[in-house]
Amino acid sequence: MFTQFFGNYLLERHLLTMDQLGEVLNRLKHVRARLGVLAIDAGYMTGEQVEQIHSLQLKQDKRFGELAVQEGFLTVAQLEELLGNQSSSYLALSQVLVDKGFFTYDQMADLLREFKEQRNISDQEFEALKNDDMEAMVDVFLKLNQSEENRLYRDAFLSFVKNTFRFVESNFRFSQGEVVEQVAFKRLVFTTMNGSYDLFMGLAGEQDVIEQFALRFSEGLGIDDIEMQDSLGEFLNVTCGLFLASLSNQGIDLELQPPTLCQEKALLRGQTLFRIPVHLPFGRIDFIFAEGIPAIAG
Repeated sequence: MFTQFFGNYLLERHLLTMDQLGEVLNRLKHVRARLGVLAIDAGYMTGEQVEQIHSLQLKQDKRFGELAVQEGFLTVAQLEELLGNQSSSYLALSQVLVDKGFFTYDQMADLLREFKEQRNISDQEFEALKNDDMEAMVDVFLKLNQSEENRLYRDAFLSFVKNTFRFVESNFRFSQGEVVEQVAFKRLVFTTMNGSYDLFMGLAGEQDVIEQFALRFSEGLGIDDIEMQDSLGEFLNVTCGLFLASLSNQGIDLELQPPTLCQEKALLRGQTLFRIPVHLPFGRIDFIFAEGIPAIAG
């Protein structure tokens, strides 16, 4: 997931085109980060030192790690540590961007530092993001203050993020959420939770995007409208189950209602109506959460 957020940052700064980013993300599936990228990220070597080792490799038939230890840039223990981190998707992204000639090693280090500064990400948060820590990602990029109402939004959305990552698609990102007056939709599947709170959770989007989401969750089975509703309903049941378990631990017990599918209508704000755009490879879905049950018009 980190690759999607950083890739979007490069798009926003017009440092990559959409086609270039797509090319990079496709290449990521087949790449392991090289030791030079790992060493720079760990702070063991500079970009200049990595280039120096690459130059030595043109003259000596030795591996990068062997030469780095020989030249005193790495210890044996540091080399072994880096070899254990080669599967990192975050570092593989840096590797592909350098291999494609979009940036140098030093430019990548500068861009990552600027990304942290502009997004107000601490060193501790950044380490969590690099490891695809979903709780850290929700806290850093959703940017909600710590009110009780926002805690509900955060916990509900975190359950959605975890289940989307596990069951639907690992490469996605989300934009900052917002309170809205209404949400017009082509397709919406939703459920409500009732008790000491009345809560609403739903997924809205274009028909083809909703169908693709359902298809992936149902593990590639062909689906018609009825089966699509069943698949999305089960996804919401699983997601709400995680969320309601976290509420139960706080002494709040709610009853989950059966899911409902609607099309070509609009949700109208009641007490609150909160929307978070989620960007998947096959399109955008809006995660919708409300305290109080919104009216459906149209």
